[in-house]
Amino acid sequence: MKVLVAIPHYFKPKPNSRHSSTDGARKEQRAQAVKDVILGYRGLFGGTSKLNINTLKLEPHLGPDIEVQLVVMVYGEDHVLDAEFCNAHHVSILQGQVSDPRLLGFAVQNLLGENRSRFDYFVFCEDDLRMHDPFFFNKLQWFNAQFGWRRLLMPNRVEWNAKIPTVKTYIDGELLSKHIQHYLDAMPDEAFLQTTAFLEPVIFEQTRNPHAGFYALSAEQLHYWMKQPHFGDGDLSFFTPLESSATLGVMKTFPIYKAYGRDAVFLELEHLDDRYSVYGIPKHE
Repeated sequence: MKVLVAIPHYFKPKPNSRHSSTDGARKEQRAQAVKDVILGYRGLFGGTSKLNINTLKLEPHLGPDIEVQLVVMVYGEDHVLDAEFCNAHHVSILQGQVSDPRLLGFAVQNLLGENRSRFDYFVFCEDDLRMHDPFFFNKLQWFNAQFGWRRLLMPNRVEWNAKIPTVKTYIDGELLSKHIQHYLDAMPDEAFLQTTAFLEPVIFEQTRNPHAGFYALSAEQLHYWMKQPHFGDGDLSFFTPLESSATLGVMKTFPIYKAYGRDAVFLELEHLDDRYSVYGIPKHE
């Protein structure tokens, strides 16, 4: 399997910023986050080593049969990646041809479309979402074999925060009906899908919050999206340009499902931040 992963990435300090991509105090944290995202893909789907106990040497070891090409889409020099790191981990840096860095996600869409015949899966991934599951793409293939490629499975985003009692938080709660209902009405489908995986029942919900800062499309799904009149339309009507570029196009094209309830763990990505789970920190009078 060949996978193209494209990551929109921007960082430029601005005074009195409320956003992590423009908060100068968070530069090191942001730099580490985007590197961890890249290392996550390389560790899961790159070459691996195995220690030979007899010789005390590392030997090549076979990893998953998945080849990942990594591209980071940037806006000028406003980013925190260095050439040495990118060269070491085979990361390509491309300049996004956009008028505003908040539109980099649309440049990613164009890049995926330009490469539509070269890969089996096409991934948009925000620069602070780390993958931990070596079977992630196998699960997407399985879902489409079970329920058809006209449905899209999205991951649940989680934050790990040792400062709150539960440690792990699912951060994408349901949206208000005024923000989501007309999109659901435009894509009528089963509210829940149920099947069996690993000898256990698993349930998927047509989600009331399709945003994940991420999508992964099979070649068949990307080709179908590109045939729709809204592909590349630059629509910014879903909250901000960031949410719109990450979610709106696929939301107009597919009924979107996420693993539901206790089964949410089936497909996850880690959000390398605590800005949502911080609301769970106990307040002391």
